[in-house]
Amino acid sequence: MQAIKKSILILSILFISTSLKAQVNDSAFLFLDKTEINTGILYDKANHLSSLENYNGFNDSICTFSNWKQMYYEIYNAQFQKSLNVPSLQNVIDLKNIFSNSKNDAVPLTIMNFNYNKIKAFAIDSNLIGINNGKYFDVSNRTESPYEEKRVFAFTAYMEKLTFPTVDFYIGK
Repeated sequence: MQAIKKSILILSILFISTSLKAQVNDSAFLFLDKTEINTGILYDKANHLSSLENYNGFNDSICTFSNWKQMYYEIYNAQFQKSLNVPSLQNVIDLKNIFSNSKNDAVPLTIMNFNYNKIKAFAIDSNLIGINNGKYFDVSNRTESPYEEKRVFAFTAYMEKLTFPTVDFYIGK
């Protein structure tokens, strides 16, 4: 009986931690002028569980499929309008399934290449942006934008484990 309770507790913790991946605190960013966030993506909105900033196209970082998915969730959740830039992960999965069904031994590559904005580290101290009761707000007469633009570029095979003796990778047209 004790082992069953432990198993249920572990499964509950796993479920909760998986659910946390998708949570976003939109209310903290309600009072910001979204027109200054030119990418439509403000990374500060997402829970930072990946090392997304290491995948900028310049660093030599190895990306697993699990890490790619986490970065994708973060970019998806950092959008201000969900239909704006980033398709849902389900759309990506559907495209993968269509492609995989047409080529049995193919291993699709998932590629992420997005520009995003981030609040500058010194923005609050330099009075470029304000915060009150956990809510960010614009500051008038600021000397520069409180946002910096960054890029995430990462790719990986669309599976964690390959069981084929040889592998052909395909990138869609």
